[in-house]
Parts: sequence; structure tokens; C-alpha cells
Amino acid sequence: MWSHRAVVRVVTELIIDAGVSAGDIIIAESLGSYDSFRNSVYQGCMDIKNYYGCELMDISKGSFVEISIGGGY
Repeated sequence: MWSHRAVVRVVTELIIDAGVSAGDIIIAESLGSYDSFRNSVYQGCMDIKNYYGCELMDISKGSFVEISIGGGY
């Protein structure tokens, strides 16, 4: 499932309009495989990143930390 770039753009604009600096916004997307970098969702996120100056994070790469939140959930 992919996030539509139009939704990402509008949410980014709303966050900026609310007073958050674009440099503090992180667009987190799971880009998956190398092929993902050629698809329109990735390109759309890159366009948003470049236009507004946000950060784009690929959450399918890197290390993860498990955090206990209690309550068995």
C-alpha cells in the first residue's frame, strides 16, 4: 500500500500552515526495494522533500528498537 503523494503534500502544507518549520517535518515512507525508487510515490515524496525542505526517511532501512509500552498491547 502506498501513500498518495497528493495526500502527503496537503498534510505537509497543513503542518507548515500550523506553524511547524518544514525542516522539522519528516516524511516517513517504507520504500522497500530498489524498484521503489523509480515509482511515482517515491518521486512524489522526493518532490515534496525538495520543494518544502522536509526530510524523507525510508523506514524499511536501518535498525529498529523494540520499546515496551506495558499493558500487553
